[in-house]
Amino acid sequence: MIEMTFFVCFIKPMFHLNTVIMKDLLFKKILLVPVLMTGVFVLFLSSCDKDKDDDSDGKSLAVTVNFTGTKPEVGKELMVVLVYSPFSEVDMENDGPDKLLSHFLTGNDITNGVTLTFEDINPFAEEVYVAAIVDFDGDGSPGPGDLIECYQDKNALDILSGKAEATNVAGETAITINLDEIMTGPSLDVTVKFTGDLIPEVGDFLSVFVFYTKISELDLDGDVGPDFYVSVALTQPHIDNGVTVKLDEIDLDKPEIYVGATVDIDKNEGPTPGDLAEFFEDVDLLDAALDVARPENCHGLNSVVINLDQILTMPSLAVTVNFTGTTIPEAGNEMQMVLFYSSLSEFNPETDDPDDVLSHTLTPGDITGGITLTFTDINPFAEEIYVAVLVDSDGDGSPGNGELAEFYKDVSVFDVLTGQANATNVAGKTAITINLDLVLEMP
Repeated sequence: MIEMTFFVCFIKPMFHLNTVIMKDLLFKKILLVPVLMTGVFVLFLSSCDKDKDDDSDGKSLAVTVNFTGTKPEVGKELMVVLVYSPFSEVDMENDGPDKLLSHFLTGNDITNGVTLTFEDINPFAEEVYVAAIVDFDGDGSPGPGDLIECYQDKNALDILSGKAEATNVAGETAITINLDEIMTGPSLDVTVKFTGDLIPEVGDFLSVFVFYTKISELDLDGDVGPDFYVSVALTQPHIDNGVTVKLDEIDLDKPEIYVGATVDIDKNEGPTPGDLAEFFEDVDLLDAALDVARPENCHGLNSVVINLDQILTMPSLAVTVNFTGTTIPEAGNEMQMVLFYSSLSEFNPETDDPDDVLSHTLTPGDITGGITLTFTDINPFAEEIYVAVLVDSDGDGSPGNGELAEFYKDVSVFDVLTGQANATNVAGKTAITINLDLVLEMP
């Protein structure tokens, strides 16, 4: 998994000179298994035998373990446990197994199997259940990646959660466990296919991310990001056939689970315009952030498919300027459009800068037919947007008396800067027209 600055809502990195302001996320690996399994760890760590008082003169049970699937290594610990009541009914937080046998494996054990024998089994027990575990990672407790199953090929997690019943071996004197089940924790499988016109390249990074809260409800002014994400360097088979990312860290008990995917096309950190990005299913990233559309809640699902074809785009604002007054600029004059995200009442032209500026050298066709310039990557969360147009007719690089200058919509620049008038807020608009006929008049 790669390091990656990821999100402030995915969007804000593009607003001011495309500066990425999203927070670096470092995620701790959390082993997510059912709550009952936490108790099992304690259970298996206990090495004591809780023989009942009436176990004397009890029976024996020989348990042969064969390794028929993934082979453990020599020296790994095999544990065989026995309980007198169903695993799902045992108080896992406080009780250990009724009996536990431990053995460090040899090469012969792995090849030919090994038999461990429980002695003095309670002869009056009506229920006896047995499971075998090989501690692959050596942490002393069963976890994802370890071999673990109950007698007769019963999945341990299914039994612990009550989804299945272990086989009662009361009365048996010998059983065989063909140990081949690898324990897996709960996960969500996310298959991503590339179905649009924009196809990533080999080596591009796909990131699958998870939020446990609607993105529209997050504090977009703070440093926020997904609850976790997994990144994969794409290969040609991934691109051609799709790739499945297993989210082992996911908490499936969360009431809200929102999953999305992005591909870093431009090699800049975080989703930026031009990258592939969307939520399951087919929900635009920006629309989700603005609460225009709501992603599908994946709670209760074990797998989803994202057909990744949406390209992240920011809002734009097209500004058309017509020259409709008695003062007409000349070809070659420099026209500037300026954009502000806040009120102009405290703006100081000598020390402050606008949030965005577009410049254009006027042609005869512009003067007679009008000209349209477009602000791109508009801040989609801006609640205020003000636009002004100025023509530098004397070429000194700054507006002066007698030069064309006005705010949309027909508002004097001087009046706005002095607080005598308010410019018109164009937040939410995609196109405006300024009929430029006001000249700047300063005392």
